[in-house]
Amino acid sequence: MEESDYDEENENPDLVEEELDPENPQHAFAILERDYTKTVSEIEQNPELVQYAEEFTKIFEALYKSHEAELNLKDRCEELEAKIQEQENLLDAAKQVAKADGKIINDLKEQIQNTWKMADAAHSREQTAQEIIDNLRKNIDSLNAEIDFKNKMGQDNEELGALSKHKEGLQRERDKLVSEVAKLTEKLNNALKLVSEVAKLTEKLNNALSYQEELERRTSQADLKINEFAEQIEEQISEIDRHKRAKEKLEGEIKELQETIDKRDHEIGNLNEIITTNQRVVVKLESSLKEQKIMTDKAVRDSETINVRFAKMQDELDSVT
Repeated sequence: MEESDYDEENENPDLVEEELDPENPQHAFAILERDYTKTVSEIEQNPELVQYAEEFTKIFEALYKSHEAELNLKDRCEELEAKIQEQENLLDAAKQVAKADGKIINDLKEQIQNTWKMADAAHSREQTAQEIIDNLRKNIDSLNAEIDFKNKMGQDNEELGALSKHKEGLQRERDKLVSEVAKLTEKLNNALKLVSEVAKLTEKLNNALSYQEELERRTSQADLKINEFAEQIEEQISEIDRHKRAKEKLEGEIKELQETIDKRDHEIGNLNEIITTNQRVVVKLESSLKEQKIMTDKAVRDSETINVRFAKMQDELDSVT
């Protein structure tokens, strides 16, 4: 890990110290990073602990990478959750449209069925009326032929009058049926128009069915996508859990190392006190040794002086004797 990765956060330690809140979970790593920088600085200044600085830095580098990976995973999870929400919104909208289209489709089907029934009924009535008209036409033609034949045969006017009245009655009935046929024909034309409308409605129905199939296909794809996103989120959550466990393990190691460092600092403090005490003892011993040397030198000189005097007195004694 490069120092530039987190040096910017430490450019103003006093400001960071004021801004960081130990109760805020978002500041936890920044506080840990600050403590790391402080601890490494103290380790590097102590010759007895320099050997632990590299190991401590490696542990923090691993923790830093784990923290970065955790942040990236959280961002990815948030992104996936947003996509899932978007897909669910689209799916809900598609379902609402499909529901509305389903009602429209059912209405169209009902309209088409009613229109076909009306067209079939009109066509059936027209056929019946046409058959009646044809029969009446045949009857009229038969009566005309009979009247012509009887005219040629010279039958009496009374019988001819009866036939003429019967013919007129048939003609009136025929005219009535022709009028009804005209009305039925108009209704049939209207029915044919309805059939044309049915064709258009059928086309709309087919388009609606195609759109419904497309919505169902998209809905199915959205479901698959949501399941895929859900699996990805589960994987990301598992990855976050692994990084959390690794982070907790590293934090435990850092804590143990910090306790070891504190213990060593305490031992070093005790040793420094012992060294200071011994240094004072050495100074005292050196001072005593110096005084003892002075006394020894003086004693040697006194001894030499006594020896000289003794030798002189011995010589004098020898000369007297």
